[in-house]
Amino acid sequence: MPRGAGTALPDRLVANTAWMCARSGIRVLLHGAYFIIVARVLGAAGYGEFIAVAALAAFLAPFGSFGTGNLLVRNVSRDPAALAESWSTALVTTAVSGVLLTAALVVVAAYALAGTPVLLVVLIGTADMVFGQFSDICGKAFQAQQRLDVTASLDTALSAAKVFAALALFAVGSPTPVTWAWFYAAANAVGAAVAIGVVYTRHDRLPLTFRLSIRVAKEGLYFALSQWAQVFQKDIDKMLIVRFSGLQAAGVYAAAARIIEITFTPVYALLAATYPGFFRHGAGGLGATMAFARPFVLGGAVYGLVMGLALALAAPVLPHVLGESFAGSVEAVQWLALLPLLRALHYVGGDVLTGAGFQRLRTSLQIIVGAVAVSTAVWAIPLYSWRGAAMTAVAANLLLVAASWTAIVLMRKTQ
Repeated sequence: MPRGAGTALPDRLVANTAWMCARSGIRVLLHGAYFIIVARVLGAAGYGEFIAVAALAAFLAPFGSFGTGNLLVRNVSRDPAALAESWSTALVTTAVSGVLLTAALVVVAAYALAGTPVLLVVLIGTADMVFGQFSDICGKAFQAQQRLDVTASLDTALSAAKVFAALALFAVGSPTPVTWAWFYAAANAVGAAVAIGVVYTRHDRLPLTFRLSIRVAKEGLYFALSQWAQVFQKDIDKMLIVRFSGLQAAGVYAAAARIIEITFTPVYALLAATYPGFFRHGAGGLGATMAFARPFVLGGAVYGLVMGLALALAAPVLPHVLGESFAGSVEAVQWLALLPLLRALHYVGGDVLTGAGFQRLRTSLQIIVGAVAVSTAVWAIPLYSWRGAAMTAVAANLLLVAASWTAIVLMRKTQ
């Protein structure tokens, strides 16, 4: 073994984690800035209408790339020569699927969100399922090559574009959710164009083959279903609140959920930096993957506990920042304060299963928990409004933690 080879990957992991943590700090500031601007300008009801459509789009978005981004990371992290084929497959699949899914979103929204402007649905669908997926594929292309510095830069550029879009919205007199959707789509289009440009600048001879692969689609389906189950379990409550409790309650809850999401950004950064490593260690079996994951479980748990306490204590300032229409978000944030801890534990557990080759098992667990969560939410939200959604969210994440780590222990005993 060449001298220093044993420390090459740990050194790269430290560097990648540092890049993603730096990005996460910037991203928290940028996401917080545009969230505050948009929430204040639209108010709880207007923000609730936008988020309801965005949540519906999020249900379909994982099928925009059909798991090809995850396959790109897996394939290239193991064999860098696989970049050309994996990139072409991911880009073409995303382009075709994104357009078809945007059309499907319009049809679904006509029933699930009756009365919502069609233009609002089209703009958000195009932004999230076409442009947003392009940006994600580009980030994964560099993530697969352990170039998290570039991934971080692309993500920061997209976040900055959204801040400029929010500032433009602020300058508009009497803006509506449709107005914001125009700016939101434009920001995502700019982010996607920049990301694709960077990919081809860094890989000037990267070919693009216009073909779809049934084999890859089948393989990527489990990754897509896994992402869909995560989104479904996380966002279905917003849709149900709109239906049973109205836009005001949906806006209050969505703002609280957004704050939880923003504070979880550093853990997302760590997960992004370590994701290729789970595949590399997964080649050595579940034991090797668990050993790789151990420090991240501890770090995520500590961060989740500290952040949960901070959220519960700081929540009362929200109406002063977002406006009085979000006064109910104080209690909502306090209800959801356990989520950073629970998500850190089950996301790392899920990556252990994925890296060790148990993606199908992970997906199955997520779908089962998602079904339980939806059933519970359909009962709880009509009775308790957003509080029912908060109870369901905490319970579902707790169930995912238990299911993921129980599965890991049981599968480890069989090896």
